[in-house]
Amino acid sequence: EKTCTELRSELSDLKQKSATAGKDLPDAADLLNQLKAKRKKSTASFTDIEAVLKIIEDSQNHSTAL
Repeated sequence: EKTCTELRSELSDLKQKSATAGKDLPDAADLLNQLKAKRKKSTASFTDIEAVLKIIEDSQNHSTAL
């Protein structure tokens, strides 16, 4: 069975990894350019990409708050 100190250490590691993952999200403009390059007929807008990134960021923040 794990001690309280070990569990706190694991939780701290997970929070750091989650925070790092959130910082690694690409810029919305870069993502839009990549999408347009791969899917010429894509109707996604810059605002759409920003919204998706916000959803991802919020979900990561929610998981670290637990």
